[in-house]
Amino acid sequence: MEMTVTKKEKILAAIAYVPFPPLFLVPLLSGRDDTFVEFHGKQGLVVFLVWFALWILGLIPIIAIVAYIGFVALVVAAVVAVVRTCMGKRWEIPLLGGWAKKLKL
Repeated sequence: MEMTVTKKEKILAAIAYVPFPPLFLVPLLSGRDDTFVEFHGKQGLVVFLVWFALWILGLIPIIAIVAYIGFVALVVAAVVAVVRTCMGKRWEIPLLGGWAKKLKL
């Protein structure tokens, strides 16, 4: 059964993946009654937390190259998530989507 997603819901959900400023708060606070928006808001929160952790790790010279590779992978995943969101689909980001599911907000 296909879920109909409005343009407003798609925009709110896509905003969640913009890491700075932490725009994941917009869908989390405004989409409390909408499972589609909440799903992407939670993933946006996890993307932000991982982005922030990678930024901190990037300050350590020995670990920086690994952090930069992780950052590139995170950017690619966020872009794919935005595209899928704009198509009205739920896409669980590999490795991060499971963490987002466990969030109780």
